[in-house]
Amino acid sequence: MENIIIGFIAIVMIVANFSVAIVRGRNDSNTIKRLNGGIDTARADCMRAKETAARADTDGKASKGRLAELRTELGEAKAALDIAQRSLAHSEKTAALEHQSREKIQKRMDDWEKVQSEHMKQAQAAVAKTANDVSSKLLTDHKRE
Repeated sequence: MENIIIGFIAIVMIVANFSVAIVRGRNDSNTIKRLNGGIDTARADCMRAKETAARADTDGKASKGRLAELRTELGEAKAALDIAQRSLAHSEKTAALEHQSREKIQKRMDDWEKVQSEHMKQAQAAVAKTANDVSSKLLTDHKRE
């Protein structure tokens, strides 16, 4: 009985942690690892609740009301697991989108730097050509005088 209550409290805490992680928008790999750990814990709690329910059935000592409570707890554990899995999937999707966005921005920055470098080279070449043309014209004018 105490194990089930502790397991249920653990599941509630895990769900609360998942909710906090989602609200804060922490979709980094540490959050995903923690969510995976929470899912594993929720699965273990779910399995313990199943085992406890099975023992209560086979022992015949538990009342039908208690069995119903255990099944309710099992349902709640499964619901918590489902929420955790959806939260993990959402976090992974968000992390992937953020990674993709960073890659696009980096590519645009690299392209911009390349274009800027090319424009700078063209501007330097144009200045050098203009200086050369002006110098040649001045020399020609000077020779004529």
